[in-house]
Amino acid sequence: MTMNNAKILLKPQPMKSQTPMLTSSTLPTLPGYVFRLNQLLAEAEPEMDEVTQVIRTDASLAAQVLRLANLYRMESDQPVSSVKKAVQIVGVARLRTMVITCPLLDCAANSAQLASLQSFWQHNFMAGEMSQSLAEFLGYEGIEMAYTAGLLRDIGELSLIARAQLDGSVWPQAETAGSARTRSKEAGRRMAIACKLTPELVEVCGCGDDPARAWHDPLLVKIVIAASRFCEANGLISGGAPRQLMCGCDSEQVKSGLAELFRISPERTDGMFAALCHRFRKLMPELEFNHAGLLNAASVQVVAEEAEQTMQFAAIA
Repeated sequence: MTMNNAKILLKPQPMKSQTPMLTSSTLPTLPGYVFRLNQLLAEAEPEMDEVTQVIRTDASLAAQVLRLANLYRMESDQPVSSVKKAVQIVGVARLRTMVITCPLLDCAANSAQLASLQSFWQHNFMAGEMSQSLAEFLGYEGIEMAYTAGLLRDIGELSLIARAQLDGSVWPQAETAGSARTRSKEAGRRMAIACKLTPELVEVCGCGDDPARAWHDPLLVKIVIAASRFCEANGLISGGAPRQLMCGCDSEQVKSGLAELFRISPERTDGMFAALCHRFRKLMPELEFNHAGLLNAASVQVVAEEAEQTMQFAAIA
């Protein structure tokens, strides 16, 4: 991509839809995260590592903290892309104010909308974790950057989902989203620019699934794309209907995609796939399943697999 195209990427483009996006400060957050964060910040000496961990699990909270950190940083400082550093810059007092003004999710009357938002959080949380795993495997220096990029990749979609709820309309399911998906990438890019995020994060939010559009950090874009595709292949589709999570499905197709994207040998591809599967299985029980319990079998499956492996090891010993 040429530098002229790079300048275009960092400027908001006209959106085809009349639907306005929400700003990062008005994005909805799951109540559980807000209540836990409020509990931690209410302590006399808050444990900031725990505060950071809560914020790192929620895309809207992370976007708000990064926005505040980039607003308060000195002009001479580099843009902030690490959630941990952003928490340090913002400080306890401003975080408390943010929590007080944070809009809570209320989709009880709209189960379809709740499912879209639920799958959004699940997918983005896991995409961040998978991006971190890929970064570690590939020796990418910005491991925290990779996690943040995976977490915020679809932030524009959250904005439009929430906007649709306010308007009383229904955000299209992932399987039929089409043009809505394209629109969400522009909304994400606009939001990243408004939050004064780094060019790398703006690029990730705006490139979608096309690594050829990357100019600033192509490897980071490929890492996030691979992480998102891995999540989708195993049942975690942002904005999609709830489904059974099955790690390891379509393994040959996933491996083929990884090899093509990163241009690595079959041996490296197998190692990368195994690392992703290991982390995915480990984190599956931590996902917050929806009220219908349609995904609850995932945690049962993981426990069963671990028990089987333990029995196998015991038999060998």
